[in-house]
Amino acid sequence: MKKIIALIFVVGLVVGVSLLPTNFNFSSFNIKKATAVADLEVAKQSGEDFIINGNDAIISLNPDYIDDFYKKYDVKALIFVFDKDEFDELAKEMKLQKIFNVVVEEMNVSYFYTPLFEKCFIADGRKINAEMVEIGEEVVIGFPNIMTGY
Repeated sequence: MKKIIALIFVVGLVVGVSLLPTNFNFSSFNIKKATAVADLEVAKQSGEDFIINGNDAIISLNPDYIDDFYKKYDVKALIFVFDKDEFDELAKEMKLQKIFNVVVEEMNVSYFYTPLFEKCFIADGRKINAEMVEIGEEVVIGFPNIMTGY
């Protein structure tokens, strides 16, 4: 009997985990500006306009095309600008968990983790895959970080 209960528990756990969302549709938000950072080869393959930045390319994207671009090309980072009042909704939808804050040149910079974005880095022994800074009435957020500066 204990084996059957254990088996049902394990199967339920596997099914439950498999039903959790594992990605996110960025185009569901009113993004004012979208940028991707990728290596030069990816930028050339994409056919999008880009600026060379060392060994990387900063690619300006149409916000409606973000999800398709991200699925098709290997990017190092996605950076978005949108109105501050939309951040709370984005944080809720992306299940952002705040890791820590720092103040840089009088700007509040926050670092988060979300299970809905696969790329991450480790800081202070914790996974981080989103960086956010408020600039006036706008929010700049980068996944896994803001590689273009703020």
